[in-house]
Amino acid sequence: PVDYQARIAALAAPDFATALARWREGWLKQWVTHRLLDLRNRAPKLFRNGTYDAVTIAGPTEKSVLAFQRRHGTEAILVIACRLIGDKASGDLGQFWPGAQFLAQTRLEGIPPGRWIDRLTDRAIVTTASGISLPEAGSDLPVAVPGAEANA
Repeated sequence: PVDYQARIAALAAPDFATALARWREGWLKQWVTHRLLDLRNRAPKLFRNGTYDAVTIAGPTEKSVLAFQRRHGTEAILVIACRLIGDKASGDLGQFWPGAQFLAQTRLEGIPPGRWIDRLTDRAIVTTASGISLPEAGSDLPVAVPGAEANA
């Protein structure tokens, strides 16, 4: 049975660091789900009418990443997710995510230069003329959902 008191406590997690520290209790999964549902509620046209645009992934570990862009009018988000990484992401198995250094030299290309904000962690991700560095985008979680800063 669902432990509703535990779920209520997890939903009340004040920040990413708290949710991350208690990931084994399901707090991080619930926190990420809550953040994504909140984003969907704040940008309904983007999710209801937005396009799915392919994003070019280039580099030696490009097959370890899935990415696409949702766009509607001036609103845009990227969805970036690591995949098939069990043998690549080495690190302390006691922590949730050891980081994305295994994605070194792999980038998302064709993204306009600017500053994006990851809607999960609130961390800024800078896009240069050469794109988005995947070790930077994936430094906190194996998934990132950056949106253009103007849409924050």
